[in-house]
Amino acid sequence: MKRLRFALALAASVTLFAQEKPADNSRSLQDTMRFLEQNLPQRISYTVSKRIRDGRGYTPPASRAYKLTNVTAEVGSCLLRFHLSVGEMDRDFEIPLQFVNDNDIKLRSMDQIEQENHPRLVTTTDPAMFTVRVSSPNVGATFLFTDKATARRVSQALHRAAALCPDYTSEGWR
Repeated sequence: MKRLRFALALAASVTLFAQEKPADNSRSLQDTMRFLEQNLPQRISYTVSKRIRDGRGYTPPASRAYKLTNVTAEVGSCLLRFHLSVGEMDRDFEIPLQFVNDNDIKLRSMDQIEQENHPRLVTTTDPAMFTVRVSSPNVGATFLFTDKATARRVSQALHRAAALCPDYTSEGWR
C-alpha cells in the first residue's frame, strides 16, 4: 500500500511538473517581437547634471527629452523599425536583428556610461536612467528606460529575438 501511494504521488508530481508554464526564454519569435513593440515606445524627460570630480566646477542641470515612437518589429524580415527623437536628432531607424550578436546588446546605467567616457566627471541623471544599446554592422541605437527591470526584460527580449532570427549572410545560417 505504501508503494502504491508513493507511485501515485510520484506520478502526480511528474504530471504537475510537465504542466508548468515554459520559461520566458521559450517564447516564439512572434511573441518576442510583439513584446518589443509593446515595451519599446517611450517618452521620457530627464535632467543631466555634471561636476568635476575634484569639486571645482559643475554644469547646471540640463533638461533632455527622449521620444521613441512608431515601433514595429517584423517577424518575417527580423527588422526592428522605429522613430527616435532625442536632442537635435530626429530620424527613423531600421535594425536587422539577424545580424545582431550577444555582444552587440548592452544594458548599463547612463551614469556608468558617462563615468567610462569622462572619468573626471561625476554625472547624475534624474530620474536614474538605464540604457539598452543595440548594434548591428551598419546601424545602432540606444533605448532609454527609467525602470531597470523593464530595461532588463527588453534586453533579454532583444537577445532572444537576435538568437531566433535566421542569419542570411554569405556564410549561411548562423
